[in-house]
Amino acid sequence: MYCTRCRQKTEDKGGDFVATRNNKLRKTAECAGCGGRKSQFVAEYHGGALSAEEKSEAGHWSRFAGSAYEPVEQRDQFLQDKGIKGWEQDRDFADPHTAVYRNPETGKAVVAFRGTHEAKDLVADAHILAGTFNKSGQYKAWDKTVKGVVGKYGHENVERLTGHSLGGKGALALGSEHQIPSESFNPGSSPLELQKGIVQNLRCKIYPESCRFWKTKQRNWHVAGDPISLGLQGSPYKNKVIMPSGANVHTIANWYDL
Repeated sequence: MYCTRCRQKTEDKGGDFVATRNNKLRKTAECAGCGGRKSQFVAEYHGGALSAEEKSEAGHWSRFAGSAYEPVEQRDQFLQDKGIKGWEQDRDFADPHTAVYRNPETGKAVVAFRGTHEAKDLVADAHILAGTFNKSGQYKAWDKTVKGVVGKYGHENVERLTGHSLGGKGALALGSEHQIPSESFNPGSSPLELQKGIVQNLRCKIYPESCRFWKTKQRNWHVAGDPISLGLQGSPYKNKVIMPSGANVHTIANWYDL
């Protein structure tokens, strides 16, 4: 990319893709010559901003997130149809909002939270908008589930929390609370979080160790143009951005086949 300090195109060092507040995709990187920051807007195709490994991981974890939308008795078949083998649902924790899976061979567990699907979910959505999600009944119910899964399998064996939309917000919040890696797809957000993100990033610069878990273990997967998750794009989470695969920028299906 072009470096304004060097006044020429230079090699990029590192780099990432971010969505701007008006939902355009921008690539940022460090100049290998002078060490300054440089960026440019890009027109990426669907999934083009991700590495091959990231595409594979997004497809893998999004299928778990998507399974939470299915009726409890159809979730195992859903995962098998989507190519996820070796996992079985733990019915002890199953409910319409939550799917918990265990891998008998590895002993690992995954918790998937469902997104907004019925009218009563709007109460939790309102809490997200107000910045009070951790006081909502849904947060408390999911928190109880996570504690139960940790108690049953051990903290070290809870491999991921994942979810989409409302469920993605739950995965981020509870992953941070319990220090469990999370994968959140177009998570619900609030305009208030844009300002909060500025404060969090300032804290991260002063106390980098306090943000290490956010930056390395909690991924926020965002489709450019999705207004529901835009508020988190300024956050210190490990943000990953793609262009939509179709007209619906919010659907979890954007992530299945990158």
